[in-house]
Amino acid sequence: MERRHLIKQLIFMSGGAVLFPSCLRTYDSDTYFHHFSLTQTQLGLLANLSEEILPLKKDHQATEEKLHLFVIKMVDECAEPKKRDFFLSGLMELQDFVEKKYRGKSLDESNYAELIEKLGGNELTGNIPKFYAIFKDELVNGYMNSKYFMTNIVRYELIPGPYEVHYPIAKSNEYA
Repeated sequence: MERRHLIKQLIFMSGGAVLFPSCLRTYDSDTYFHHFSLTQTQLGLLANLSEEILPLKKDHQATEEKLHLFVIKMVDECAEPKKRDFFLSGLMELQDFVEKKYRGKSLDESNYAELIEKLGGNELTGNIPKFYAIFKDELVNGYMNSKYFMTNIVRYELIPGPYEVHYPIAKSNEYA
């Protein structure tokens, strides 16, 4: 093996070793989101809320699509700062409400169904209704653009459908 080739390979390997940790970034790291950081409990709360809002089939669930992460990414990168602040403060208030109401118990589906009813019925105050509106809108947007929805739910026609004429065939005497 030539020495130049060996040095070149070593440089590439050391560069790859330096850059490789950035490929292993997880969603709970502070560097993933640009404008805020979320804890694992907040991510779990959002994942369970997304499962309850979009009750998909048992073989395919919203957490498989990672729709809650889509919502967070859209709010983080595309939302206005005011909307981002409403989302984050509403999430913090919702987490406090859940911790006070259930006192550290693990929540099941019936608890989340009750929580969704309260969120939908505007029984909660503060920034929680604004958070819920933002979360639900972005969640539905993410689902409607997901691969699962576009391939399994929407009927795709390769060739455009038949041409339907909506104009009368008879001549009018307007210009006669």
